[in-house]
Amino acid sequence: MSSSGRLRRRLVNIIDYSTITETQYNRIERLKTKAVRELQRGFDKNFSPRADHLPAIRKVVLKIWDEKAVNNKQILLPALLSLEAITGAPAQPLLATLKDTSKVIRVGMPLGAQVTLNPPQAHEFLDKCTQTLLPRLREWPGLSPFCSKKGKSVGILGFKIPVGSVGAFPDIEPHFDLYPMLYEIHVEIHTTAGTDKAAAALLSGFQMPFRERSEVVQEIKANEATRNANKVSDPFAKYKKKEVDVTKSVTKSRS
Repeated sequence: MSSSGRLRRRLVNIIDYSTITETQYNRIERLKTKAVRELQRGFDKNFSPRADHLPAIRKVVLKIWDEKAVNNKQILLPALLSLEAITGAPAQPLLATLKDTSKVIRVGMPLGAQVTLNPPQAHEFLDKCTQTLLPRLREWPGLSPFCSKKGKSVGILGFKIPVGSVGAFPDIEPHFDLYPMLYEIHVEIHTTAGTDKAAAALLSGFQMPFRERSEVVQEIKANEATRNANKVSDPFAKYKKKEVDVTKSVTKSRS
């Protein structure tokens, strides 16, 4: 064998030159139905293929609020201890930001407790909820796919842990008798997603159960209808209209 044969490289052509018939090509095009094309178009529009644009969890905030602490600050102690036991992070008092003279609430008054968890502690807390707490809740409907901030869509989803379910945490259940009082916990999940759909898709990867969007919309409309029905009409509305009419007549007579 010649030296040129030993040193010759075996080149492989990666281009496939095999031809297909027109019927086979048309069959492939027919497989791409309109629904598939719309689904692919919606996925490309809502979710960016770039890795740095994928949503991620920024932080998880747990809050406890009790206005009874106005008269007795000692009831905040079990709230602080329960949050520290659940999360393993130091809890901070939650201060009031608005004053209310009817409830004797001043700005800066401690009326609750809160804990802020950053990754990876936030991931551990969500895993604890999905594996130990949420499966034990019987009447919990699920997580709302809409933003917890009213009138906004900034990728912040939240849910509430009822008072009777706080004791189901594995950190509190063995020492349940040591806590004289437990409170409802508000959980806010802050994500880097810009929309609620992207945030819901992110949390679905953590096995968080969600409610149907249509069911949540119907519930919101029903709550708004009941709120409007319970509004107390102004008993002086008819007199106010007369006052407006009198002022109009006076201005007309002066002109």
